[in-house]
Amino acid sequence: MVGFQMSYSHIIAPFTPLEWNRARELYKSREKSELEELVRMITMWISRSIANAPVAINCSKVLLNAILADFHFETLADSEKGTYIDNLLTAHGHGITRLVLGKIY
Repeated sequence: MVGFQMSYSHIIAPFTPLEWNRARELYKSREKSELEELVRMITMWISRSIANAPVAINCSKVLLNAILADFHFETLADSEKGTYIDNLLTAHGHGITRLVLGKIY
């Protein structure tokens, strides 16, 4: 059996201090455009990490996408909200499940 050994003596963050500070500012915002910018930034971090992105980063992206889905829900006509609500519940449920389980699917 062939195996490999990983060393966890240091972890390289997938972001710069400047990006981290900007993300902290954006995370506090409730403006749709700023949250969309944050999702794009987190997507960039995930792509830099390849398959080793921290769970917290992945969960943040899923939950932010659920919040953005809330914004979209508010713009729908009443006749469309009934069909969209299942998608909205699924998005929130998926984010919470990933956060609780701490797994990347």
